[in-house]
Amino acid sequence: MKEQFNDNDVTIADMNVPGMPWYRKKSKVSSKVRVSLNRRERWAAMIGVFEAILPIIMIYAAGILLIFLFIYFIWL
Repeated sequence: MKEQFNDNDVTIADMNVPGMPWYRKKSKVSSKVRVSLNRRERWAAMIGVFEAILPIIMIYAAGILLIFLFIYFIWL
């Protein structure tokens, strides 16, 4: 059986843009909920971000190194 959709009235992206036909001057914006993390969760989040960004940083560093080596050994 299909589950019933439960709307919790949380706005992800506000689509209330001036000039659009559905624009309302005052919109109800839900208050931001502050998430409290303990020390272990905060470190886990930072390590996860670092692990996600590290391959991108390494690719850029390798590209810059290859350009430098090309200029140094072949071009000059």
